[in-house]
Amino acid sequence: MKVLVIDDNAVNRRYVKSVIEQEGIEVFTAKDGVSGISLAAELNPDSILVDIQMPDMDGFECLESLKKVPNLNAPILAITAYSNPEDRDKFIAKGFQDYITKPVKPNVLSSTINYWLKNSEKKEQQSTLVRKQEFDMAAKDELLKHIDPVGVQELYKQFEVEINEFMSNLQQLNSSKNFYNICSILHTIKGNAGSLGFFELSEMASELEENTKLGDTNNLEQDILDLKAYTQQLFYRYETHFN
Repeated sequence: MKVLVIDDNAVNRRYVKSVIEQEGIEVFTAKDGVSGISLAAELNPDSILVDIQMPDMDGFECLESLKKVPNLNAPILAITAYSNPEDRDKFIAKGFQDYITKPVKPNVLSSTINYWLKNSEKKEQQSTLVRKQEFDMAAKDELLKHIDPVGVQELYKQFEVEINEFMSNLQQLNSSKNFYNICSILHTIKGNAGSLGFFELSEMASELEENTKLGDTNNLEQDILDLKAYTQQLFYRYETHFN
């Protein structure tokens, strides 16, 4: 697996490169957007990290150029000092798949890269979206190494409450054609579901988010209803078989 890091700061490049290499991943670096785009075309990496604040060509301009590179399907992640919710929404709306805030924490960097590399690997293996298993106990077992059982149970319950609220919000936002905030909610579902082991839900949210970004919203009302029905069934099955 190959990761490309585009950052104008030499210390940042070395820091990010060193952390990711510890995961056994090959890392290439570029000091500016122009050389980064050239490397992306040459290497066809599995994931790309782009610093937002770069001279000459900033991260958003770099992203737009990367999108035009033939046969490049890698997830592109932003690295930024901005951390407000409004900034996060801006990155997602512009087309970044995810973002990592500065100061970059090694564990956050590693987990985020590994998450997107797994998605990238799936896309390489198959041309159509493949549903992962509905729930992966390994994700819960990993959490239990760091959080007590009661805390883990509360976390999953909080996620269920959050999802129910999100489903209501999605229906209201669709009524007002607020596709920007719909994408933001779907992106959050995708990330949180993946972190907690609900891989099929994560993939469903990801697919719906991408379709919405592309303007494919003719069936969005029904898709949201289907997603809501699925989450209700999902949490019932989780409580019955995994809790």
